[in-house]
Amino acid sequence: MTAVHLFTALFALFVSGEAAFSWKSCAPAGSPIHVESIQVGPDPVEVPGDMVLSLSGTSSAPIGSSSLTISAKRKTFLLEIPIPCINHIGSCTYDDICGLPDKMIAEDWLGVAAGLGQQIKAMLNSSGVDACPIPAQTLTVSNAHIHIPSLPSALAVFAAGDYHINLNLVDNASHQTTLCIDIMVTIHEPCSGLSCLFG
Repeated sequence: MTAVHLFTALFALFVSGEAAFSWKSCAPAGSPIHVESIQVGPDPVEVPGDMVLSLSGTSSAPIGSSSLTISAKRKTFLLEIPIPCINHIGSCTYDDICGLPDKMIAEDWLGVAAGLGQQIKAMLNSSGVDACPIPAQTLTVSNAHIHIPSLPSALAVFAAGDYHINLNLVDNASHQTTLCIDIMVTIHEPCSGLSCLFG
């Protein structure tokens, strides 16, 4: 599996401000994974709620055992506040993405990882990615629906707001960066009662 597919669900854990969703590549020249487009809806992303994600890209080399580092920060008026890594959720490093969905399902970190892991596996299968490593190919996710659960209580303080998320994938054999993406996203709590009428 590749980080281009995997990050779609991990990203959902971090996703009230009204900054538009944006992203940019931060990978060094010549990196084997090239992301061409990422689209997210709704914008802002509602948590809990359903997110629709589309992305496309290419890989010029097989992608195998790799470590994924996620750095998530909540933006404030003066600075960015780092989100800690709590039981494998938050700003964490995952040693090998190849078995990550199965590990999420088996260990169900903070009570939310199993459901997300199952959605990742279904999305990967529908995209034709069912083994690791995978060969060089065109990578596409089209209108993937991901249900984002309520944030666990340990991270609830970081709920609604504007976030800066960095995803960095490093090949475990060569120690070279194969993917780096910077994301700006806003999460928004669903309306309830009169707030649905008056915003």
